[in-house]
Amino acid sequence: YSCVVREANVTTDEVSIDFITGEHTDDKVDNDVGEITNIDSFDKCENCTFRVLTQHIMTKFPKLNKIWLSYVEMEEISSTAFASCDELKELNLDANKLSSIAAGTFNKCEKLVHLSLEDNKLPVISFEMFQGLVNLEKIELQGNLLTTLSTTIFQNLKALKQINLVNNQLGNLTSDYFKENTKLEELFLMSCGLNNINSQNFKTLTNLKILFLDKNSIEDLSAGIFTGLVNIEHLFLHFNKIKKLNTDSFGQLEKLDTIYITNNKLNETQPNFFEQLVALKYFIAEENVCISENVYNMDVQNFTLTAFEDCFKNWNGA
Repeated sequence: YSCVVREANVTTDEVSIDFITGEHTDDKVDNDVGEITNIDSFDKCENCTFRVLTQHIMTKFPKLNKIWLSYVEMEEISSTAFASCDELKELNLDANKLSSIAAGTFNKCEKLVHLSLEDNKLPVISFEMFQGLVNLEKIELQGNLLTTLSTTIFQNLKALKQINLVNNQLGNLTSDYFKENTKLEELFLMSCGLNNINSQNFKTLTNLKILFLDKNSIEDLSAGIFTGLVNIEHLFLHFNKIKKLNTDSFGQLEKLDTIYITNNKLNETQPNFFEQLVALKYFIAEENVCISENVYNMDVQNFTLTAFEDCFKNWNGA
């Protein structure tokens, strides 16, 4: 049972919500409202402003399990906003102007499983912001202003299955930021300005199935970088600057189905690279230095694997 916000003007933390117009349907009461949203049939409310998210709505509707308030000019979340939201499971505050979140804001949100803060203005995030979210499975932080990560940022979020950091300028992954997130299944790191990744970044992610590293500036895949990803199925590396595929970077990934490595500078593979990837079905590699010049410009009728043998140094068949 949802309550759709069609008009609101909450500008300070002191503003109380004295009345909400409209009538319940089908003999419903305030306690029956499970969702508050300002999105109706995929259209956002043009007359909704929540510059500060206060606890007044949550107090009126104590059984809320979903809050969706995007495009509402939100700049601040009151530290007591979710004090009565012990049933909350999903919180979406996308496309607002949040630049910070006070420590302890989510302390009462133990049942929250999905937190989306996409397209805000967060320059820094820390583990204190997410205290209390012991059951969080999905966190979306794409499109913020992050330039670095704390090594402890996700350490208390041990139930996470998905992390999305797309479109932040992180530069390098210099540490094992995700070492405590052993349940992680999907990790989105595309368009993060990454220049370097190392063998410590993903070594504990034994349940990871999908890894997005595309649209960065990665040149080298260091030894052991992917070898711990024993359940990886899809690996996205397109639009980087990778020149060489090393067997010791990948190891023997028995579930890897797809390598997407288009638009790199690839022209070399180590011997036996493909032989160890026994489940590999798709090696998508157009628009690389060698493939573009030596394979795709060939007469299609004469195409054979010898094109790859001539193209890649140390090619050992596939």
